[in-house]
Amino acid sequence: MVRKFTLKASLLVLVGILMLTLAACASSSKTTTEKPAANDSPTAKPEEKPEEAKELGPVLTRVKETGKMTTGFAAQTPPWRFHKMVNGKDTLAGFEVDLVYYITKEVEKYLGVPVELEIKELQIDGALAALQADKIDFAPTLSATEERKKNMDFSIPYHRSLQTIAIRTEDKDKPLFKEENQLAGAKIGSIKGSSTSVTLLEKYPKAELFELSKAPDILLSLLNKKVDAAVFNEKQGILYVKANPEIMLVDYLKYDVPKDRDPGASIAFPKGNEDFIELVDKVLNRILTDGTFAKFEKKSLEDLNDPDLLKGFTGENILNQ
Repeated sequence: MVRKFTLKASLLVLVGILMLTLAACASSSKTTTEKPAANDSPTAKPEEKPEEAKELGPVLTRVKETGKMTTGFAAQTPPWRFHKMVNGKDTLAGFEVDLVYYITKEVEKYLGVPVELEIKELQIDGALAALQADKIDFAPTLSATEERKKNMDFSIPYHRSLQTIAIRTEDKDKPLFKEENQLAGAKIGSIKGSSTSVTLLEKYPKAELFELSKAPDILLSLLNKKVDAAVFNEKQGILYVKANPEIMLVDYLKYDVPKDRDPGASIAFPKGNEDFIELVDKVLNRILTDGTFAKFEKKSLEDLNDPDLLKGFTGENILNQ
């Protein structure tokens, strides 16, 4: 009798344990179906940490400790980066502005801490120097040339555009700009130290190069007749012509910078931050594929309060052409 009672009691205890286990499983199942918290990119999953990275590199280590990240670029190049008044407040806009803030959000998810982004307004040469001196953590819109690769690292490219030649409308019939003349003797404004300038002289070897640091200064040089023509990125050229009807683009003079010299705009990083680069590459691959980056480009034109500008762009992004 004692053995039967013990067996029966044991069975009752076992049944109780099973019932508690099933109840716990049911409770656990419910928590997995809860609605995820809202975020800026609800369809995007946080990037997984690089498999080969055993620890964070210098930049992400510093960002995790301080909660701050720094980037640098010139903000006078619409529609990439420009100033806009919003409710009476000076605000940065443009598709690369949206891009750097998007990357910041992805770094937040990756590190699991809030991150504040500081933007320093720097010209190309200033951004390059700041990267080498570890004064900024990353910089957009830079091409991964072989020379630059000696001093910094780069993400995959995310944008390319054709280069266009602008002249004053009153000069359109001058022999200087006939197609057969190939800009011989023309003084042309271009960005100092850029692959655009190098390619310009290769394509038009008889032209005279006049280099300046900022695109707005090049535009003013053209308007003030200090140069005969100016080279701009296609998007930039269309915007400048629309805002300044006294200048025009010469379609047959536009050209492309070879990919081996200018594979496209990339994110640049100080040396030794492979984990950060891998994270950004994953983000860029995703947003170039799912249409997010294309939305950034479209929004940048809308932020200029002129959506019709989209019609003027013969190639929004020739990255894969």
